Amino acid sequence: YLDSERALNSRQQEAFGLAKYVDSGEFTRLKVNNLSELEQMAKIISESDVSLVVVDSISQIEAWADKDISVQDMQIGVKARQQGFVLPRIKSWFSDANIASILLFHARANFNTGGAWGAPTTKQDGGFVAQHVPDIITKLGVGGLVKEKQADGSEVPIGANLFIECEKNKFG
Repeated sequence: YLDSERALNSRQQEAFGLAKYVDSGEFTRLKVNNLSELEQMAKIISESDVSLVVVDSISQIEAWADKDISVQDMQIGVKARQQGFVLPRIKSWFSDANIASILLFHARANFNTGGAWGAPTTKQDGGFVAQHVPDIITKLGVGGLVKEKQADGSEVPIGANLFIECEKNKFG
């Protein structure tokens, strides 16, 4: 689990049923800060006996920049160009090594990429959309409430039904 968001804490690991896998060494969480680190980790992982890699989330991983560079030296689209190079490469490495991979990318609501799958280089107000066409688009939604019946016969909401829909990208 390559974690750029630093959101998977021990409480969540327990809630998701991962704690026993962490304790046994079957689940490893690695922090990744930038695309260069992602590339280096992916190369090492592709040469190991790992069976599944989850990257959470590509959209939160920063572009690589030398420590001597300043913000004034940055160019528009650097992150998208780096992603456009790294993402196909690591997908290929994982595929060649027979490693299943899930690369999460949080698309933002203001992206108007001209269709369900988007154009790889569509210009947006904040820069460029990642130059990467997904294999699968996953849509999450909320359905009706889950209610628990009380001793007095009343029902108390305790959650909600969630649904997930995956669409295969027939163009990728």
